[in-house]
Amino acid sequence: MEQAALERKLGNAKALRDIMVTMRSLSAAQLRRGQAALEAIRQYEETICRGLLRSRYEPPSRTTPDRVLIIVLGSDQGMCGGLTQRLVDRAILRIERHSAVTRILAVAGRRAQAYLEARGQRVDYRYESAVSVRGVDAVVEALAEHIEKELPGGPCCRVEVVYTRQSGEYGGSASALCIYPPQPRIPDGAVLPRFDPQSYELLADVLAASLPEWSYAALYRCALESLAAEHEARMRTTDAGVHTLDRRLDELRLSLNHLRQESITNEIQELVAGAGKSILSRQRDPRTDAQIMRLRHPRESSEPRES
Repeated sequence: MEQAALERKLGNAKALRDIMVTMRSLSAAQLRRGQAALEAIRQYEETICRGLLRSRYEPPSRTTPDRVLIIVLGSDQGMCGGLTQRLVDRAILRIERHSAVTRILAVAGRRAQAYLEARGQRVDYRYESAVSVRGVDAVVEALAEHIEKELPGGPCCRVEVVYTRQSGEYGGSASALCIYPPQPRIPDGAVLPRFDPQSYELLADVLAASLPEWSYAALYRCALESLAAEHEARMRTTDAGVHTLDRRLDELRLSLNHLRQESITNEIQELVAGAGKSILSRQRDPRTDAQIMRLRHPRESSEPRES
């Protein structure tokens, strides 16, 4: 019975290890795609920033808004370690910072929604999180449509995105970005081309078209970074799980081999003991030789010999 239980545990551990290896392979593939898409969207975002700053765009000064839309980009899948918990902690800080104004909370991902509600926060809008790079388009489109519908614009409105930035440490670090009013930035040390006023006939039209585009690009980048950080965290978790299961499998195999060897040894000892008892019984019974002689020479044993 104990051997059957060990074999069942060994089979379960092997199946769980295969699942973790598959999850790691899928996360690695999605991470590669996500990093390629991130590189493209970062270049696009930087191009828009250069155009805005070249057009002498000045980000608005910080004012106390009347309404704040906080978007939390979480996840729907597990095996991410403490990634979602750190994200929720950062979101709580942003919510408490705007506690004196009207706050609207939109959350992507069931896990982040559950954590926020467990901590007493009201989730106004719920979205499914992206599980692949292709799914980011649908999530970003839904959020962008909601932003246009919820916030008519103006200095009284503010949109912040709480997401997980890929940092290489524990899969990522929680961060926040204001995407409205637009506050574009370029990397430190970047050199901007000189401004030529004759390059634009309608500068206001250029700014009107570029500012929403930057907000959309920034939101898209945040969603991609969250997805990449999620898959990176899952890879780290599955690596640790596979390592632990490998040690567990070695222990189970060793215990099973010991049990099988003990069972074989017991069977050999029982056979040897049974053979020894048979030999001893034959030596102790005086009738054994007579019975053997009668079987070999039945006539001689049944008829008396004549004198």
